[in-house]
Amino acid sequence: MEGLRVKDRILLILASLLAAGLAWAFFHYLGQNAWSLFSAALIIALGCQNIRLQRKLKALRSDADSQSRDI
Repeated sequence: MEGLRVKDRILLILASLLAAGLAWAFFHYLGQNAWSLFSAALIIALGCQNIRLQRKLKALRSDADSQSRDI
């Protein structure tokens, strides 16, 4: 049990070092352009989320309309 715990801690430290290295490389090589990339990715993600929610809302409204007509 103790060996598994040590292994988990080592893997956690390695994962955190990898994440830190990737973050450093991202900001080092992109510089000020990193914020533009973040902004663009956020706008695209929000647009996709909006489209998905509009489709879901449309489906829910059509289901509610068909149920109200059945009554």
